[in-house]
Amino acid sequence: MSALTSDRWQRIHGLVVLVATTLNGALVYGQDALEQAVPPPRPLQMLPEQLTAPTETSNTMADIAVGSLAAPERDQIGLVDEHGGGFLETLWQGSDLETLRKILIQLPTSVTSPAQRDLMRNMLLSAGGIYSAEDIPASSAWLIETRIARLAAMGAWDDALAMIELVPPGEMTEAIRRLRADAYLIAGRIGDACSETQAALRQVPDIYWQKVQIFCHLEKGQASAADLGLLLLREQQPGNTAYFWAVNMLRGNEHEPPISLGKPTPLLLAILRAVGLPALDMLIESGDATTVGILAEIPHLDHENSGEKLTVAEADETLRDLAETRILAAEQAVAVGTLKSERLRELYRDFSIDVKVDLRPEETSAVGVRARVRLFQAALEQTTPMARAEIIARAFDIARADVGGVGSSVSILSLLYLPLLEGISPTADMVWFSGTAARMFLAARKTKAAKQWMALAQNMSRINREAASIAYGLWPLERLLSLGAKGRLPARAMDDWAARASELAAVQGREMFLNLFAAFGDPVEITDWQPVLGASRVMERGPSVAPHVWNGLSLAAQNRRVGEAVVFALIALGDEGPAFAAPETLAKVVETLMAVGREEDARALALEAVLVFGL
Repeated sequence: MSALTSDRWQRIHGLVVLVATTLNGALVYGQDALEQAVPPPRPLQMLPEQLTAPTETSNTMADIAVGSLAAPERDQIGLVDEHGGGFLETLWQGSDLETLRKILIQLPTSVTSPAQRDLMRNMLLSAGGIYSAEDIPASSAWLIETRIARLAAMGAWDDALAMIELVPPGEMTEAIRRLRADAYLIAGRIGDACSETQAALRQVPDIYWQKVQIFCHLEKGQASAADLGLLLLREQQPGNTAYFWAVNMLRGNEHEPPISLGKPTPLLLAILRAVGLPALDMLIESGDATTVGILAEIPHLDHENSGEKLTVAEADETLRDLAETRILAAEQAVAVGTLKSERLRELYRDFSIDVKVDLRPEETSAVGVRARVRLFQAALEQTTPMARAEIIARAFDIARADVGGVGSSVSILSLLYLPLLEGISPTADMVWFSGTAARMFLAARKTKAAKQWMALAQNMSRINREAASIAYGLWPLERLLSLGAKGRLPARAMDDWAARASELAAVQGREMFLNLFAAFGDPVEITDWQPVLGASRVMERGPSVAPHVWNGLSLAAQNRRVGEAVVFALIALGDEGPAFAAPETLAKVVETLMAVGREEDARALALEAVLVFGL
């Protein structure tokens, strides 16, 4: 993403005062839960007046029903089970606490793969304790703290808060209490965060709570109390430049931002949201999921509210610059799962483009927000399914060729266009579109609809040459889609597929598909590899994983330690996900998940990888 220029920053800062928005985002939770649970040396106690802010009602709730009114045991706390995509309570059986201490905190945080994100979320939301060698449960407060902290780190704040609400009062730890306050700040429930802070300061006069209390005083207009707290805090943490800068902005004292804001915390973001700052370069480029979620929800204010005198044309262009930045943030937020695709669709639809964007196929590329937006708007403007499908196919081909580079990935694009796609029926006159439609529905995880388009191509393949070519191209995807054991690869199936692909795609695709077929246990023979046996390696994608991760996958699969296997798999794939993992890493992850009974997760990861890869 291109950085905002200084001129654009000044125009935006002069024009727009951002208002507070309800967050639907996430952030990288910067400290390990256990580290937070151990308070630092007691700082000086601040002496401001007591807070009496009322409790606010949350506008967002985790859409999960809890059936029991009784408080569960610590290790029985969970929101999904094996019937809802989760795991059995024996999830951590065979794993020891020290191993989990070291690997759970390595889970990726800004995951761009929907399949990988679902696997991680379901694991963290599943109940289960740590067992001793004699299969006796060994309850650990650390495990529930860490599960909640990792949910917060991946942006699932509603889930984290729902989990916290199930923790019995007697089991509440300092780390969980802080997570609850952070969740309130993220949700915009400032009153609840302040009430939590007031109660905590009676027990632990910690700097974390003192910083939140200063924010609470400023929100209530208690400037004297806030000033006293700041005076004491500056003596204890003189180097906390990001926090002091943000608080000074909230007090109405404008200053240049520091060189770096570090990892944005919930408190820092809550202050910046209250200030109404324009988008800072360092925030949007940080990749922090909560931050991009905030920026995606920035309302556009009329230029008359700005103190700077601009012409109408200058004001309009500045608003377009802001809207473009907002869309970039929204695309990132949808990619990491912290913004609904419906919201991105609204931003695309409402974006005002003053210059006609060239939509000729040879002139359209993935570069530039305005080109992507104009393609979407052009699709909306079409009045017939045929014309709409032509625009959708063009947008998909651009994303497919880009392979998740400068523009939106196939996964994001498919979610964006899904309502338009669902309005096109798989009829004979649309068979030319069946390959695109099937791939887009698969990328959007709408398997039933994808199969209808696959069936259309297959059924017409005997009488229509174009349909036959499309059916051959979809064959490897259909095989990956099928659960359970399968026989030998159909004779010449791989050759027929490769003959219809580009030269590079034929070689890379053959490697990728055969690699995955073998990982799923399909009977792949050396003869199937013959076309690439003499070639140099062409799929140089993704870094190799660390030896301890590779061996961790092997040992977890061998001993059927389910939770451990999933954690190592998630670490191996990293933030970039299966499409950008090294081929041998993806195959190892698939083999491991298959070995511990997670076939559907393995196939979802594999399908996503080949679709984003452009196959």
